[in-house]
Formats: sequence, structure tokens, C-alpha cells
Amino acid sequence: MTNPENAVRWRGLASVTVGTGLQRGLGALLPLLVVVVATRQLGFEAAGIIGVSASVALLVAAAADLGISQAALREFPVTPPGRREFRQLVLLKLGLGLVACLGLAVAAAVAADPAWRQPLAVAAAMIPAFAATGLLTSKLAADGDGTVLAVAAGFGFVAGALAAVTAAGVSTEPAALLGSLALARTVEAVLLYGAVRLPRFATRGRYGFAWVLRSWPLSVIGLLQIVYLRGQVIVPGAILNAEATGKVVDGFNLYSAATLLPGALAVATWPAIARRVYQSPEAAVRLATRFAAVSVGLVSLPVAALLLFPGTFSDFLFGASSPSLDAYLRWGALATLFVAPNAIFLSLALSLGQERLVAAIWGIATGAALFLIWAFTDEYGVSGAGFAVAVSELLLAALILWAVLQGLRAHRGAGPLLEPRVRTVALAAVAGAVLALSIANFSFTTPATGFLPLLAVPIALVFVLRSCRYDFMAPAAIFSLTWTAALGIAQFPLFPVFEWNAEMWWLVSLPPAALTLGAAVTAGRTGFNELRSPFQRPPVPIALVAGCALVGVAAWIRYFSQLGVIPLLSDQIDVARFEAFGLSSLIGTRLGYVALIVAIPGIVLAPTWRQRLVFAAVAFAALVPLVLSGGRLYPFSACVIGGFAVILYRGVPRRLGLLALAATILLVAGSSTVFFIRVDQQSDNPFKSHLDTELRPGRPYALQWTIPVQMATSVSFQTLADLTRSHAYELDPTPGLYSTKFADRFVPAKDLETVTRPTAQFQQVTTTYVGPWYADFGLSGVVLLSLFFGAANGLAWRWLRYSWSPTAIVLYSYAAFWLVYAIYLNYWTVHGVWMADVPFLIVLTTPRARWLSLWRRGVTLLGPRHPVAGEALS
Repeated sequence: MTNPENAVRWRGLASVTVGTGLQRGLGALLPLLVVVVATRQLGFEAAGIIGVSASVALLVAAAADLGISQAALREFPVTPPGRREFRQLVLLKLGLGLVACLGLAVAAAVAADPAWRQPLAVAAAMIPAFAATGLLTSKLAADGDGTVLAVAAGFGFVAGALAAVTAAGVSTEPAALLGSLALARTVEAVLLYGAVRLPRFATRGRYGFAWVLRSWPLSVIGLLQIVYLRGQVIVPGAILNAEATGKVVDGFNLYSAATLLPGALAVATWPAIARRVYQSPEAAVRLATRFAAVSVGLVSLPVAALLLFPGTFSDFLFGASSPSLDAYLRWGALATLFVAPNAIFLSLALSLGQERLVAAIWGIATGAALFLIWAFTDEYGVSGAGFAVAVSELLLAALILWAVLQGLRAHRGAGPLLEPRVRTVALAAVAGAVLALSIANFSFTTPATGFLPLLAVPIALVFVLRSCRYDFMAPAAIFSLTWTAALGIAQFPLFPVFEWNAEMWWLVSLPPAALTLGAAVTAGRTGFNELRSPFQRPPVPIALVAGCALVGVAAWIRYFSQLGVIPLLSDQIDVARFEAFGLSSLIGTRLGYVALIVAIPGIVLAPTWRQRLVFAAVAFAALVPLVLSGGRLYPFSACVIGGFAVILYRGVPRRLGLLALAATILLVAGSSTVFFIRVDQQSDNPFKSHLDTELRPGRPYALQWTIPVQMATSVSFQTLADLTRSHAYELDPTPGLYSTKFADRFVPAKDLETVTRPTAQFQQVTTTYVGPWYADFGLSGVVLLSLFFGAANGLAWRWLRYSWSPTAIVLYSYAAFWLVYAIYLNYWTVHGVWMADVPFLIVLTTPRARWLSLWRRGVTLLGPRHPVAGEALS
């Protein structure tokens, strides 16, 4: 026998469902009526302006709601508010709505197109009444007063309809028709407030300002819901022309009408679900399942009608139909089948206390939906927008069910299905991959725009990593940040013709994603822990480092004597880059290079000031010949690797970080100034003409320093795009200095210079644009190599976590820098001399005590096994 307290009061639910259904139905029917009148009297263009303006106003109103309406609908049935507190909440909602109204009006007057200013300003007038209506509806639904909701909605609809018909007869402006929406909301809000019944008792401050602040996840959910729904109109409106946008608006309003009844049922059943959760979460799930089945049954008839006769509905309502509009309506009907249970299970997930998870889910669903709508609308037009709506609802259904499952596990005391930090990183990785694959759709066509928007991606990634306490020194963080920053810097064309093919986008997306994935998986949970310095300083063999530095100086002196010139002090600054090294000179110069790398952290790790000064002198001696060679890469790389090793050991104090940031800004500004000075000193050439006529005039003066920064990577992207499009390395018979089709490519090479130079813009060619693995094994080989390197760096990070030897610190720093440089700048080329540096680094960073220990072990293994025999032999 059913417990009377647990029995579902279907009569009360029916009353509230009818009331909220009429409120939502008439509230949606009135904009539809206004759009129909505008379509018949003024055309599709006016209908598009009205639909988009109303959507923007509702979006701003949702932002000003702060989640108060949804929080009230969840908590008012359990703890009713007092009269004083409820009036304070109403005044707060009106104040927030008024601020939002003024903000939208001012923004429209300042930034909107002249044709949109007046419609947006008039649409903003309905925001205060809309804000108050949401809170009043929640209170009346919690009390079961469905009749009041129906009567107020009816009077509001009649007032708005009369105002719309009158405005259409006396005016041809879309703003006049939008005024009817504001009038309808105002009449409805006044009637609802007059019918609210409030007890005299107080709830002792439960619904005060602190309660409003605690409702921020619900505010985010409400805002994302509006963005999710209105984005289905706004995004196509930004892509399609006015006529096609009008079709999308008409189709959206018609299919939305079929979802009004499920939405009303969700509002009516939420109080019952919230009360049942307090008794038993499992019983609440069963109750929500029953409500979801009822909701699907209620929408089955209109869904079938829209699937079978979409043209009939469009002809009857809009006076015209089209194949694209019919396809949109059919996809919208399928989406309605998922909207019905989604609304019920969303109420269940919020009642189970999963506000933050649901907010994250809505963020993911909104981003995915907007991307799908953008992509399919751009490709297939109006029908593509409808297909994207249906797919988005299916994705949202799966995510909401996951949130319900998480809520049940939390009530049972079980842990989450995934650790929050791992889940956050996984979602960030997926978002980054989607962004990288879709970046071509968001690239800009003029050099004056596009730099700052995409560069915000690595900044947002920093906040994501910081929020989940992921270590920025971990390899996954390093690779992902440099990857997104490189795409952000060079994401738009610097040359007149810049068309990337699909293979190019896969090449700059999949291998970095594989590198990051391999590093994140092998590092595991150790990536979430911040590094802590040991109590003792690991020793560095100073004599061995100094000896290698002297050998390097001698090798450079011998090399300069063979050249007969010091490149930096002559006009042959590039001679050292293209003249071959002998074996002895190559080994000697590499020893000097690795000595510089080890000496820089040795300055910090040395226990006494005397040893620090010695390391500083050794570093200076090793650095001078590298600078005199005219090369910029090796001095820069050695300093960065050494500095990175110091950061791993000591961290980054706030003052030192600010100084480093200031130094970086000065370095970039100085380099940009030198760049422009050197270009101005050149004679007239195509590159200088392109810079002066197209790049600099189209860039604001405050951002002109970004031109040389973007040049460093955009030229490489350009050449790589040409190479992936033409596959010239397969057609060119000349091998150059080294063969382009030979598997053993771990050598210093100018392998692709002869291939890339004929197609390069302005002769901006370096020696390693694509590299051996792409030329030999294609995209799959590059992905597998990147995955292997990422996994190796993740394991090195684990080793570093448990071993504070100088070898672990320096090798990890060395690998991190050269992987970032080789993969993101030189594109998959790994030089053999870099691999030869590894044993040198191991030798230089191994302490003397370790060598002695190894020596003793070797003597023990090679010596006599029995001490007695040894003594007798001696």
C-alpha cells in the first residue's frame, strides 16, 4: 500500500503544470506572434532583428538573475520564506534587472550598428520585469498556485498581443513591435506579485545576501542555459544572411513551442523531487523516471506532427515554407524527445546537490553546441543548424545522467567516478584538441585583428591548471602551454595568400596532443603535486665542468682559426652555421655547450660563495665563444635550460618572477626595435614592401611590436603549409646535403632547404621546417614519435620527483626545452648532436662521490670473491 505522504499528488502537479505551461507557452507564443507579424508586414530581415534582440535581452536577464529563481524553486518547498525576506529578494531582483537594462541600453548605443540600437534598447526594457517574474513564478510553483500563473500569463499575453497588432499598424520599425514584449512582461509581473501569499513569520535570515552568494552555481547554470538556447539563434545569425536567419528564428520558435510542456512539467515536479530527495535519493530517482516517462509521452504527439508535416506548420504560421526550414523543424522535433527527460533529470541532479558539476556540464555542452552549430551552419546552412541542435541535446542527455549518477554515489558515501583533478585535466585536454582542430574556422583575414583573442587560450589554460593545482613544471603543462601559445601567436596570416590544408591542421594538432597526452599519462598523479626543494644542495663536480669549458674554448678557437674569421666581428655572421665542423671541433664545442648548461645551475647549487664565483667564471668562459660564433640559438638555449633547472630547484619567488617578466618585456621590445631598424636599413625588396604597405598600416601602433614576434612562427607555418600541400620532398630528386628519404635522420641537416626555398615567400627559409619523421613516415610516424617523447618526459618527471640529483634536474630541463623548440618551432626535427649531449650531461652532473662508489663496486665485482683467498694472495 502506498504511503500517503509519498504519494504523488497528480492533481496539484497538473494544476501547476498547466499554469506554468500556459505561462511558458504564452510567453513563447507572444514572441512568435511578434515574429510572424514582422515577417508578414516587414519581411524576414525585421523578423531576424526582433528575434536576435529578444535573445540578447533574455541572455542579459539570465546573467542578472544570479541563480535566485532556480535556488528558490529548489528550497522554497522545503523552507518557505518570510514576508520580509521575500520582499527583499524581489527588490534585489528588480535592482539587478534595472542595472542590466541600463547596461544593455548603453552598450547598444555605443557599440551596436545603427539599425540595431533602438531595437536592443527597447528589448532591454523587459529585463526588470523578467527578473521579477522568475522569482515570483518559483514562489507560486512551490505553493502549488497554478491558477494564478495561468491567469497572469493570459492577461500579459493579451496586453502584449494588442500592443503588437497596434504597433504593426502604426509603425514600420522593429523597435515598436519589441515594446509589446516589455509591456506583456510588466503586466504579468504586477499580477503575480499581487497574488503571492506570504506568511508573517521570518526564517531567521536564511534567504539573505549570503544565500544569494551561495547560489552562484545556479546562476551560472541559468546563464549557460540561455546561452545554449539563444545561441541556437545568435550563432546562425552571425553566419547566414538576413533571410536565412529569419528562417532559423521561425524554425526555432516553432520547435521550441513543442518543448514548453516538458519545461512546465519540470517546474511543477521539481518541488516534489526536492522533497523526495530528503527522504530517499533512490526513491527520488524512481519518481524522476516516472515524470520523465510522462514528459516524453506528452510531447510524442507534437513531435510526430512536426516530423510528418513540417511544411504544413510553416505554411500555416509563416505563409511560406522551404526545404531547409522543413529540415530544421524535423531535427528540432527529434531534439524535443531529449529535451523532455533532460529537464526532469536536471532537476534531480540539482536536488542531489550537484550544482557545480551541472554548471561544468552546461559549460561543456554549451561550448560543444555552439561549435557544432557554427560548423554545421557554415557548411550546410539552415538544415545544418537544426542537425546541430539535435546532436547537442543528445550530448546533454548523456552528461546530465552522469551528474545524476555522481549525485547518487555522493549520497551513498562512495567516491566520484573520476578524481576531480584528473577529470579537469581530461576535459581541458579535450577542449584544447577541439579548439586546435577548429582553429581554422576562427582565424582572421586581416593582420590588424586576431592576435589577442586566440592568445587568451593559453592564459585560460593557466587558470585551469592553477585551479586543479597541476604543477606548471610538469611536462604536460609545459607542452600544452607552449602549444596553445604558439598557435595563438601565429594563428592568422601575415602574408596575402595563406591557405592551410587539412593535413597541415592535423600536423599542428595531433602530434602536440600526443606529446601532451603521453606526458600526462606517464606522469600520473605526480603532476598534481608541487615540487618541494630538498634540505641539502646536490653537489656538482666543479673541476670536471671547468675542464669541459676549457676544452670548448680551445675547440672554438681552433674552429675560428680554420675559418680565418670571427663571425660576430665580421660581415660573415652566418658562416659558422653552414661550414662543416670536424669531428674534434664538434666534440669540443659540444663539451663547451654542455659545460655552460651545467655551470648555470651550479652557480645556485654551490654551497659556498667561492664555488659560486668559480661557476660564474666557467659559465662566462663557455658563453663567450658561443656568442662570437654569431649564433643566437645555442647561447639562448643554454641560458634557458640552466635557468629552468634553477627554477626546478629553487622555485620562482614573487620578486624574481616580476623581474623576469619585466626583463622579458624589455627583451621583446628591444628585439622588435632592432628588427624594424634592420628592415629600414635594407634596400627596397618585396619583403620590406609587404611589411610597409600591408602589415604595419593594418596594425595599431601599440601592437606593432607583435609583428616580429609573429613573424618568427608564421613564416614557418607558411612554409610547412606549402610543403604539406605539395609534398615536394617526394618529387625532388636532389638529396641536398643529406637525403630526405633516409631513415637515419638524427644528424644536423639542411635536408629540406632545397625543397622549401622555391615555394617560400620572400626567401624566408631555414633548414628544418618539416623534418625527417614527417618526410619519411608521414603523420602517423610523427604522432607515434611525439607520444614516445611525451611518455619519456613523463617518466623523467617521476624520476625527478624522487631523485634530487643534478643529473635528473639538468636532463629534464634539457629535454623539455629541446622538445618544445624542435617540435613547435623546427617541426619534428631531432638532431643527433642533441642526443650526443645526453651522455656528456650525465658525466658532468654526476658527483665525485657517485663516481667513487661506482669505482668501488667495479673493483668489488672484478676482485676476489673470498676475503681469505684475497689475503693469501696478497
